[in-house]
Amino acid sequence: MWERNSLGIALWSQQVFIQKLDYIHDQKKYDFMSQVTNLILTFSIGEDEDRCINAVNSYEYRNLKMNLVSVDFNKDLEKGTTWYGGTKFMEARIYLGAFNYLDIQDFRNYLKTIAWQYPDLVQLIVQEQDDDKFKIIEL
Repeated sequence: MWERNSLGIALWSQQVFIQKLDYIHDQKKYDFMSQVTNLILTFSIGEDEDRCINAVNSYEYRNLKMNLVSVDFNKDLEKGTTWYGGTKFMEARIYLGAFNYLDIQDFRNYLKTIAWQYPDLVQLIVQEQDDDKFKIIEL
């Protein structure tokens, strides 16, 4: 989904850019008020991370692919010399994203279909448009 230019700056791939244009066109089917859902997905470090996140990001809603991204943004960089905070790199599988008009129940049901090795360690942490705080949704 993301490509890096010669300076290492992450850019949308052409496919994602086209999806975003389709999304804008699709907005005509909805009113123009946003209904944003903030998501945090965590799962066990014992899981095959690439397999799991590829399965998660295969979910489609409103003709868009899910595109949760890792908080470990340095995993694709060669040097890995920076981090978000603290003195160490994150040692957890944490993915996040914000989505407009996301059907949480449908997404939760989709997550249940993924062959997690440790399904009891999967957490979906959600803050919907009018929520004051996040809530944890168990699979």
